[in-house]
Amino acid sequence: MSKSLFLIKLLIKFLNARFTSYSMRILITGSSGFLGSNLIQYIKKNHEDWEIFGFDIKKRKENDYNFEKIDFNDTKDWKNIFQRIEPDIIFHLVGLFVGNESEMFDTNTASFFNFINGLRESDVESRLLITGSAAQYGEVKKEDNPVTEDHKTAPTSIYGLTKNWQEELAIFYNQTYGTNVVCTRPSTYIGKGVSPELLAGYLTDKFLEKKDKIEISITNADDIRDYIDIRDVSCALVELILNPNTSGEIFNVSSKKPISNLELIRKFEKIAKKEAILTYTNPEKTPFMIWQDNTKIKEKIPYELNFSLEDSISWCLE
Repeated sequence: MSKSLFLIKLLIKFLNARFTSYSMRILITGSSGFLGSNLIQYIKKNHEDWEIFGFDIKKRKENDYNFEKIDFNDTKDWKNIFQRIEPDIIFHLVGLFVGNESEMFDTNTASFFNFINGLRESDVESRLLITGSAAQYGEVKKEDNPVTEDHKTAPTSIYGLTKNWQEELAIFYNQTYGTNVVCTRPSTYIGKGVSPELLAGYLTDKFLEKKDKIEISITNADDIRDYIDIRDVSCALVELILNPNTSGEIFNVSSKKPISNLELIRKFEKIAKKEAILTYTNPEKTPFMIWQDNTKIKEKIPYELNFSLEDSISWCLE
C-alpha cells in the first residue's frame, strides 16, 4: 500500500473516531505501569467504546481490558502480533528508569527497535505514540529555560540517553518508511501511585507516615523542575494521537511551572499539615534546573491543565 493511501485511510478512521461511535482498537504497552494504568482509566472514562489491549510483564489488579503478559526483552514476532490485534492506535509506554546500563538499553532501545520494525513489516494501519523524558535534554543553563523541543538534547544519564535513542529510531522510521509516529517528552510526573524513586513519590510515602514531624533526606533544596499531573498527561497523549497533524513531531508535555525541591516540600507540609525535618546529602551541589516550554503542544491540541500542583499533592496523600 502506498504511503499516501495509507495516510488517507488512517485519517478517515480518526475522523470517524472523533465524530461517530467508531470503536477504535487501542494497544498500550507498559499497561500496568503508572502512566499506563492512568491512561486506561482516562480512556475508559472518555472513550467507552474503544477496545483496549495491554501488554506488560506484570498484571494490573483490575483486569478490565484485554491483557497479555509480555516481556519486551524476549524475542517476539511483532509482525504477527500487530497483524493479529490490528490496533488503530499504539501507546508505547514501556520504559525502565532504574537499573544498570545493559538493562536500560535492552528495555528502552533494543526492544523498541524490534517493536517498531515489526510494526513497519506488518503493514497495519496504525498510529504510534512514544514517551520520552525531560532527561533527554540533560543539564540546561538557567537562562535557556523553559526549554523548547528545538533545544539540543544532551542527556547526562543512561536513562535519558536510551530514551533519546528510542526517539531517534522513531523519527528515522517516520522519515524513512513513513511510520506514523508521534514523540513526546513529558516533564516530571506526579499523582497517586507515582514511583518513590521520584521526589514526589518519595515525599508522598514520607508524609503518609503516622507522624507529625517527617524526616526528609534530599540532595539539596534548589534543584528546579516542572511537574505535571498524570491525569493531564493521559489527556494530552490521547489528544496528540487523535490529531492527524502531529505525525513525525516531538512535543513537550509539561506545566511550564518551575518549582524547587524546597518549595515542593513546603506544599506537602501545608497540605499534609505536618512538619518536615530536612537533611541535605549534597547541599553544595550545583542546582539542576529544567522546565519545559509547552507552546508547541498548545498550538496543536486543546491543552489545558485541569489539575494544579496542590490538586496533585492532595490526590497523592488520599
